[in-house]
Amino acid sequence: MPDCYQDKFILSSYRPAGITATQSVLSIFQWHNETLNFWTHFLVFAYFAWTCYKMDVPFFEDKYHWPLLCVGISLCLYPLLSSVAHVFSSMNLKVRHFVFYLDYMGISVYSCAASMAFLAYSSPEHVRNSTMAYVYTYICVVLVIISFIGCCLSRHCNDTNSTKGVVLRVAAFAVPFLFVCAFMMHWLLYHKSSPIEHHYLHILWNPAVGLVPASRLPERLVPVSFDVIGQSHQLFHITSFIATKYQFEAVIKDCFLKRGRITTDLVSRLSVEAFLLVLFIDSFILCYFSIKLYTSNRDYKKIG
Repeated sequence: MPDCYQDKFILSSYRPAGITATQSVLSIFQWHNETLNFWTHFLVFAYFAWTCYKMDVPFFEDKYHWPLLCVGISLCLYPLLSSVAHVFSSMNLKVRHFVFYLDYMGISVYSCAASMAFLAYSSPEHVRNSTMAYVYTYICVVLVIISFIGCCLSRHCNDTNSTKGVVLRVAAFAVPFLFVCAFMMHWLLYHKSSPIEHHYLHILWNPAVGLVPASRLPERLVPVSFDVIGQSHQLFHITSFIATKYQFEAVIKDCFLKRGRITTDLVSRLSVEAFLLVLFIDSFILCYFSIKLYTSNRDYKKIG
């Protein structure tokens, strides 16, 4: 197995490198070290898609619910794209890089949507309906776009699958989270803008989402034993699902609690604009990296 297909401390049960798309799809029903990586994301996609489908909310009739709509769409998008990445990651190296670009793009879009939903439903009135809403929105957009670029670039450092590459990607997404978290704590603790019990679970679980993949535990301590079941990437999927589930529930609780009591006209418009802007710019960035990847005559692992 070529080094560029291997994850550090995962020593066995790999699919053959360079398999076809058909073989990749059929492999999700076989037992290897990506089987649970796929299913732990695909089942999350199915769960959130069903949850959004069951919600009795007039998304298109009342713009108050537009931030919630953006969260719902991106909440289904990111685990679906992650599932795609894990299905096709054993094809040729160019495809492998491309599908993980898609993975990072989904997370970037979700980060933007969730950040804007917190602004819409969890922020105090003087923030939600003032110039501060614009400042918050622009900073969020810039941070999630930079995080997406950072994640794409991290695939082309000398040790893409080593701890350094993982830490770079975790750090890229940690910056927008810390920015939003700082505002959230100020709003919740100082302004009492929303019940703290709606939010403490997702705030507590989010650090675990970053620490688990960066630690490479438990496979770092007991190589081979957790190659198929129990590896850190699977634990990362589980912790990210838990954190995201609590995050979505917090958005829903704040949205329903304050419906008819607050005005979100400005933030609802900004949420849709930010969502579409990040989706457009991320798509452009995806095209840029993909074109560089497929047209470069030199070692495309060094793109940047």
